Amino acid sequence: DGDGFVQAWTLGDGRASHRARFVQTAKFRAEQQAGRFLLPAFGTAIRPELPVRGPDSVNVANTSVLMQGERLYALWEGGSAYELDPATLATRGIKTWAPELRGMPFSAHPKVEPDGTVWNFGVANGRLALYQLDGAGAVRRHAVLDDVAAPAMLHDFAVSERQLVFLLAPVQLDMAALRAGQSMLEAMRWGAGQPTRVLVVDKSDLSRRRIFEMPACQVFHFGNAWDDGRVLRVD
Repeated sequence: DGDGFVQAWTLGDGRASHRARFVQTAKFRAEQQAGRFLLPAFGTAIRPELPVRGPDSVNVANTSVLMQGERLYALWEGGSAYELDPATLATRGIKTWAPELRGMPFSAHPKVEPDGTVWNFGVANGRLALYQLDGAGAVRRHAVLDDVAAPAMLHDFAVSERQLVFLLAPVQLDMAALRAGQSMLEAMRWGAGQPTRVLVVDKSDLSRRRIFEMPACQVFHFGNAWDDGRVLRVD
């Protein structure tokens, strides 16, 4: 739940230099000014002293970074990417990839292909957003899947030559527990009697997808995935 803190090392002319800065999220700026925590975080339940209007109200931009072309982003799976200046690490602000994607989360585990293509996803209210960026950082394609009932916790995914693979575990957010003061982490509920659904999306046509079922399981991080056009394998 700590605030995102990005560090950079520069090597050149026989010297090494170091720079580090906190990501200036809206949450960080408000709490620095107040001198205390004002908003809850994923695993920390406190009574909010500021309005929580959406995921970016509590975005801490603290999980990973993505360098895409000449642009640098700090990532947190529950909200938008924050763009940083790659030279100074100054925060430029929230990144909106397309007007219709404003406010949709951009996960902290994007996958980068050898040609620089980036695949990523985001989950909000059961909807699953898919992103394809080119090597320069522009959006090539995107889609929002409204009919997959994405779980409350979807941290990572896998990418093979032809497919995007998501394991949709039976995890739900107990809104009553959340309103009663539990953190999001504490309010997660595991449906052991329900299946984990395997969503496979065709990279060449994001509207082509299939869902398979398997016994309940939760995968937090994936290894690799590969396919030969006939068999798909996922680590």
